[in-house]
Parts: sequence; C-alpha cells; structure tokens
Amino acid sequence: MYTIKETLAELENEKTEIENKIELVKSFDKLTTADFTEEVYHDFCKTTLRGGDILGEKLASVFPFLVLQKGRSNYSEYAFDFKDLKDNKYFNIRVTIPCYAVTAIEIEIHKKKSFFTFQNDVEIIEKKIEELEKVLTYSFFQRVEWCGKGFRKWYRPIHYIFKHNKKELNNKIVTAIKEEKEHLKNAKARKLKNEIVSREFQRLTDKIVAEYVPQFLEWTKVVTVNAAYDRQRYTK
Repeated sequence: MYTIKETLAELENEKTEIENKIELVKSFDKLTTADFTEEVYHDFCKTTLRGGDILGEKLASVFPFLVLQKGRSNYSEYAFDFKDLKDNKYFNIRVTIPCYAVTAIEIEIHKKKSFFTFQNDVEIIEKKIEELEKVLTYSFFQRVEWCGKGFRKWYRPIHYIFKHNKKELNNKIVTAIKEEKEHLKNAKARKLKNEIVSREFQRLTDKIVAEYVPQFLEWTKVVTVNAAYDRQRYTK
C-alpha cells in the first residue's frame, strides 16, 4: 500500500510526464526531419497520435522515397510503399516501422506467385521420352518382355500375341511420346518462369540492401530484410 507521501510523489511524476508530452505535441509542427529522430518518434507513439495518419505522414517525410499506406490499422506499425518499387503480379514490397517499444525497420518482399514444378521435373520427363523412344527399336522378344511386365514369364508371349501387335504398339508409343513432349515443353516453360522470378527476387533484394538499407540506418540502428535470402539483419 502507498503512503500519502508516496502517492503524491507518484502523481507528481505522472504530472511531469504529462507536461512533457504536452510540450512534445506542441512542438510537432515545428520539428524538422533532422529533429524527428527514432527516439522522438517513439515518444510521440506514447501519445494518442500513435497510429494516426498525422504521425505516419511525419514519419514518411523523413524518408522521401516512401509513401504511407493509408486505409489500414496502424496501431502496431506503420506500413509504407517504395515510390520507385511498385507491387506487381509477382511481388508485394512493403516497409514497416513499429509503433511499440521495438526500435527497428523491417522491409519485406513477398513473392505472390510461383509456377509449380516437381523437383527434377524436366529430367524425369526427358528420361521417360528416351525410354519410350527405345521401345520403338525393340526386337520381338524385347517387346514381349516390355508389354508383359507384371505377368508370369511363360504367359508373356501369349499376352503379347493376343493383346498387342507391332503397329498398334508403335502408335501407342508415338502418341505417348507426343504427350510427354508436350509435358516437357510446359515443364521447361514453368522452370524458365521460376528462374526469371527468382532472378527478379534477388535483383529487388540487392537493390534494397544497396540503396535503401544504408539510408534507413542513418535513422535507426537495426534494419531487417525478409526477402530472397530469407531474413537478414543489418546494423550500424
């Protein structure tokens, strides 16, 4: 339990803190971008300006290459877009600056789209085509063995004679090869698109790290980049 003296001391502390906040808010419009340090920004976050567009726009003025994202909740963080790095159908790019006690800036490049492929997809299809093309050159006995997989050895010739003939088998193999070549064409196209997207992902990441991270580090001590090389942390 507090004594009268201790309670008065606590209230005096709160009074001083409130008076300091009042003076801080009064100085808002007079603050230059040089005055608006990370520490000062977080002091404003302790007032009811936290999360409002007024404080977000002031923050954006420190970084003229950023644009404040409006129409979203900013209570935990402000989000910004780069002026010269626009979102597209493959990537979302955003910068966030927290409104709570954490002093840092985070940059995230989110890859929205990729083209599904199985691992070694192209190699698997190429091998399948190669094997099918070999079948076209098989002798009678090789065809018997190939068509009779899964049957007892003595039954394989009977199965081949009654169920297959060379012309019919060749037509089926040629059709299968055409289908696999179409699959191969599509797989190569998907692989190429993924490679292009991955290169662009790395290019964007490298550009941000080289051009923007140093500028952010003039204002904050920590910048994290969550992009092509997973999460990387940069400090002064």
